[in-house]
Amino acid sequence: MKGAECIETKLVAPSKGTDVLFRPHLIRFLRKIEHYKLTVVQALPGYGKSTVVSSFLRSERTRYCWYTMSESDSNLEVFVRYLQRAVRTENENASTFVYERDGCLLASVINEWINVDGPLTIVIDQSEWMNQSEDILSFMDELIRFLPEHIHLVLLTRYSLSLPVIRELKVKSQLLYLSQETLSFKEYELEALCEEQMLRLQPEELIELHKLSSGWISPVLIIFQAMKNGSSFRVVINDLERTLKDLQTYLLDEIVSNMPYEIKTVLFRVAMLEQVLIEEYTEIFGEVRPEIFERLRENGFIFNDKNRKTDCFYPLIQQFLLTENIRMGQYKPAQKQIGDYYVSTQSWSKALYHYEESEQYLHIAQVIDEHAKELFQSMNVDKVLESIQQLGIEHKRMFPRILLYEGTVTGFTLDIKMLSRAMSERLNTAKSGRT
Repeated sequence: MKGAECIETKLVAPSKGTDVLFRPHLIRFLRKIEHYKLTVVQALPGYGKSTVVSSFLRSERTRYCWYTMSESDSNLEVFVRYLQRAVRTENENASTFVYERDGCLLASVINEWINVDGPLTIVIDQSEWMNQSEDILSFMDELIRFLPEHIHLVLLTRYSLSLPVIRELKVKSQLLYLSQETLSFKEYELEALCEEQMLRLQPEELIELHKLSSGWISPVLIIFQAMKNGSSFRVVINDLERTLKDLQTYLLDEIVSNMPYEIKTVLFRVAMLEQVLIEEYTEIFGEVRPEIFERLRENGFIFNDKNRKTDCFYPLIQQFLLTENIRMGQYKPAQKQIGDYYVSTQSWSKALYHYEESEQYLHIAQVIDEHAKELFQSMNVDKVLESIQQLGIEHKRMFPRILLYEGTVTGFTLDIKMLSRAMSERLNTAKSGRT
């Protein structure tokens, strides 16, 4: 690649957007960069990795250079030339770098960086592309180990990086790591951003937005934009699939489609489970390597819910995956498998739900006929009645007890409603009499 031109825009940090919110806790966190040789910022797209880091470096007047990797940079020679070109934007007096093919490449880079004046922060954005090249991974692993003290490397990545040195630095408490969870917007930050955008949300709407987004800022900004265009919060939320269609397409096409087949298969299947449990997954879909679940956790698709004490999906990501499962025709067969599993564990209400999702009406009728008592004890009466009413008359005639349950519950429900209405009328009459 001798004499080849670099795309100069790859060496420019993103400009500060109009939607950037001042986040003091992240500023305090990022000020630690100068005390670590390596900082890793890892999150899925749309969490503001690049914006947060570039805004911080500009506001702190930190001396830095920036390199945004792309798929075409997965050749070691191309990668190193871009990296060196980035450093030269802050080290103009350096001699022309000559790419060494005789095994001295690492020494050439490090020796040049030793002569860089003063502290320098080197940011490599979209560094997940390193995983595409064993040569680049090997080079970076050694480079980080022997990094000059005044050089600080920041890697922004969507996925975990296959660099052994990261684990070593983490064990030695020598790694600064900014996670997706830390980048996620807190409820009070969404409220501040809402005010900054001159939008008004009710307290319960803010709570709903935070629960739905889990602090993922990209869909929040899309929702805010839809509200600026004249839609109410409720209208936007009720039509969320259309509102976030572009984001869903991007996530599935750019992120999920590039995942290894085994990981992608597990991701789509586990999205249909109520809890992310490897034991449950294995019982339903067959054996899976434990590290697959760890990869999903590391790469930001699932998180540990401390309140529920289990791994869970981020709601919007799960919704995107379920929509794609339906589109690909995988949803109903998998829901049938899950329903069969819950029958085997005698979890009747869960079995009923998954049979309903897969439209297995004969199985629904069998569960209600044989386990009505357990269902009425574990579920809302109206929900059981709703399940009965979606059955066709042919299934009800196959299991006559269902007709009896339906009549009894319907009559009971009507009696309760009439009693409640009568009591309400008497109470209102009494109140009006006092006045």
